[in-house]
Amino acid sequence: CALPICYIQGDGIYGTVTFSQASAFATTIIDANIKGLPQGKHGISINVFGDLSNGFQRLGPHYNPMGKQHGPPDSDDRHVGSLGNIESDGSDAKLHLEDTHVQVIGPYSVIGRSVVIYEKEDDLGKGTTKQSHINGNVGYPIAAGVIGIACNL
Repeated sequence: CALPICYIQGDGIYGTVTFSQASAFATTIIDANIKGLPQGKHGISINVFGDLSNGFQRLGPHYNPMGKQHGPPDSDDRHVGSLGNIESDGSDAKLHLEDTHVQVIGPYSVIGRSVVIYEKEDDLGKGTTKQSHINGNVGYPIAAGVIGIACNL
């Protein structure tokens, strides 16, 4: 019955991000379906805290238990929480990732953490500024949700 899921909410933005992992060493499948995002690419990440008690102020930085630099989702040298970009046509946005860093099962599980969508495109750590290496110059959060467990009936 358990399904790791995150319900995303923001100003006119809503949707789900689901996670599935068959075993502790298996690839995690991440599927996002978001409505209401402005047209274009938007950075998406898993952040340390799942605390929405003060809007988006207490979500913390990207989840980075290995102490790595920010990078693209297909890189081995990246934050666990660096998921790249989700692209919207102005109405719908979908993302499908098969990720070897994100864990649902295991000591670095993302359950209880947050998924955050940002106003700007993630430069994937390839920019020249310090901020590029921290979060990809994504700007401010515009939507977020806490990763929890739901019953999939």
